[in-house]
Formats: sequence, structure tokens, C-alpha cells
Amino acid sequence: MTFRPLPTPRQAVFACVLAALSVLMCAGLFGAAALAPAPPVVLPFVFVACVGCPMLAAWELPVSIAVLRGARQATRDRRKVVDDLLRRLEDLPETEPPAGPLSRSAGQRACADRLRGPTPPGYGPLQEGAGLPNKGASLDGESTHEATAGRA
Repeated sequence: MTFRPLPTPRQAVFACVLAALSVLMCAGLFGAAALAPAPPVVLPFVFVACVGCPMLAAWELPVSIAVLRGARQATRDRRKVVDDLLRRLEDLPETEPPAGPLSRSAGQRACADRLRGPTPPGYGPLQEGAGLPNKGASLDGESTHEATAGRA
């Protein structure tokens, strides 16, 4: 037994529209064949075509309707979740924004710097020549050449 994937909602709408159009077209054809003097030999074929085409088009309708109902239910669930989240957001108390470096004015930063006190040596902004030890220097500031010369 082979299984086909479910149609997308767009394909499901297309299948429903196609079935409705085939019913209308076949009803018009059958009415025209009944009202106009059609040859008696053609009437059974017209009847089979007018009944068979809508039946064939309706073959996919149960799956298509189920897909459309599922899509509508998923949309309702999504709306319910979004509404619930918005309601929770409205219930949260209003607070001041955090006092980060980007949200402070120049005066607020100057005041905070005065309250913080002087910056310890070695922790200020990097200046030219400051930063990582140079090549050939140890972490305590001596050059590696001098450190190895003293040990020998």
C-alpha cells in the first residue's frame, strides 16, 4: 500500500474549487442536453459524464477538507498562544530600563565614574604599547633572554 503526502492548504482549496466548478459545469451541460433536442444515443454518455466528473473531482474532497480544518485549527491555536503571551506581557510590571553603558547620558557616566573611583593600574583602556606582553617577554615583564641568562 502506498501513501501519498497530504496536500498543502493551497492545494486543498484548489481541489475544493475544482470540484465545485465541475459540478456547476456538469449541471449546465446536463441541463442543456435535457432542454435541447439531443440525440437519444448521446444522452447516456452525457449522463455518465455529468455524474462521473463531479464524483471523480469529489474523490479528493475528504482529505482536502481535513487539511483545511487542520490548518484553521492550527491558526486558532497560534492566535490563542500569541494572545496569551500578549496578555502576560501586559500583566508584567513596568520597570526602568537597565543602567547599561549604552543607556547612560554623558553626565550619568561621569557621575558613575566618580562613584567608582580611580581605575587600578593595568585595567584602564588600552593605549599604544600596552596590552599583551611583547614577543620575548615573560609575564612578569622581564625579557625571556634576561631570565634565562640569570639562571645559567
